[in-house]
Amino acid sequence: MFRSKTLFVVGAGASNEASLPTSKELARKIADKLDIQVEQGYKQISGSYLIPDAIRRPVPPHNNYRDINSYLDAAWAIRDAMPQALSIDNYLDAHSSDEKIELCGKLAIVECILEAERQSRLFFKLPEASGIDMSGLNETWYANFFQLLTENVRKEDVGKVFENVSFIVFNYDRCIEHFLVYATANYYRITIENAQQLVSKLTLLHPYGVVGRLPWQEPLGISFGAQINGAKLLEASAQLKTFSQRIEDESALSKMRKLVEEAQSIVFLGFAFHEPNMELIKPARPSDVQRIFGTAVGFSQSDLAVVENDLLAALQRSSVSMNVRRDLTCKKLIEEYWRSLAR
Repeated sequence: MFRSKTLFVVGAGASNEASLPTSKELARKIADKLDIQVEQGYKQISGSYLIPDAIRRPVPPHNNYRDINSYLDAAWAIRDAMPQALSIDNYLDAHSSDEKIELCGKLAIVECILEAERQSRLFFKLPEASGIDMSGLNETWYANFFQLLTENVRKEDVGKVFENVSFIVFNYDRCIEHFLVYATANYYRITIENAQQLVSKLTLLHPYGVVGRLPWQEPLGISFGAQINGAKLLEASAQLKTFSQRIEDESALSKMRKLVEEAQSIVFLGFAFHEPNMELIKPARPSDVQRIFGTAVGFSQSDLAVVENDLLAALQRSSVSMNVRRDLTCKKLIEEYWRSLAR
């Protein structure tokens, strides 16, 4: 259990430990989905079959025909640019004034993320609270985090298990909330419904939205890893936000920044420290943070020094206990700083 206010800031590298794509991998998958090719004027031979169905829906019919060629042009533009893009988010922000590019990009994100959830280590097939095989997560940070979270927390005190912990998740997936429901039910031998009620009390914010609220969060939500139709794909895409859209949402920004202000420990897991994302969480006043932990796999030593200085500037602190490591995965970071994180 966490004894001080601890905020986890989570990026794609964290979900990757459960076999979800990194930003680069997601860009490649999106390019494949948007490589929509048709031969003989009607027979589709490549790309997503759901996306054409989804984009036809907002197009007004003309003589019983819905012309989606302009949307296909937008889809191909995204496809062709993905090898150049830092991420799909950066590309959509660069083209925030183009509604067709924005729609095609968001549709592809939703389809790719739902597929990734379905193929991930977190796709539990049993609906019951008992008998879930968690062994596939032993080599991920999820397992270590849950052990740290529940250390010395007895079943009769399970209602307090999420005290002092909160999340800002920059991913579109629902991995953390989904995992915590099943892990809590399995470990404490409580019903899935009771676990859902507990997890619903956890402060977990998604700055860019998610591919759908889970059914226990919203009656008409989308199950983890669900296979959906074009109509549902279009509906889910509306829940995603670009950087420009999020920066205009003052209420959401205020919630995120308050978490950063009040945190005593901040843990960055699989987070790339991109400037727009750092801007989103920058607090209005100096943060209370005393300790920073983080992964920086793939960063050079010089870039890591820049990141550390940027963190101090963003948090308006002259110094903190800084533990951002280039040599540790998310799982290894939690193992390395177990006692420090529990403080």
